[in-house]
Amino acid sequence: MRRCRTLIGLLAAAVAPGCTLIANGARNLCNEPALAIEECRFKYKARSLAREAWGKHTDYESASADFRDGYVDGYADYLGAGRTTDPRPAPPKRYMEQTYQTPESLRAVEDYFAGFHAGAVDAQSSGQRGLMVVPVVFPLPADSWSMPATIVSPAPPVEPLPPPREIPKTTSLPRRETSS
Repeated sequence: MRRCRTLIGLLAAAVAPGCTLIANGARNLCNEPALAIEECRFKYKARSLAREAWGKHTDYESASADFRDGYVDGYADYLGAGRTTDPRPAPPKRYMEQTYQTPESLRAVEDYFAGFHAGAVDAQSSGQRGLMVVPVVFPLPADSWSMPATIVSPAPPVEPLPPPREIPKTTSLPRRETSS
């Protein structure tokens, strides 16, 4: 009898939210893997374009492997995220291991950052990001067509602050009288 009550309670708890729980679950089971696959395709395309751009540069033939890795990462990062051409504050995890804490590894990290910047600048100048991302247009409100064009007037000039006053020099604070 107790088992039957528990089963009925669990069934009621599962059905209580209604059909939206099942509909949302089904949508998530179909939609989330599709989004993940699309994101992987996008990253793959960005990295393949980065490797293709690296192959076109003959002036980077003597560059280190760290510079090449940074170049590819910077190119792909700009195509994917459209951030600035500055590298991220911290290098990838492989440069933070114990074996990388030497002067030679510091030069490797610097090469990586220089390559990242060079790759991002090349990606920015290539114009390929505009071909990879979908522009998003926000709809205008229905009454926006009847809105008159507004001309923004410049802000009024700001009144300058007065010069600072000198603070009087006092050597001690006034004492309170104590009653004893």
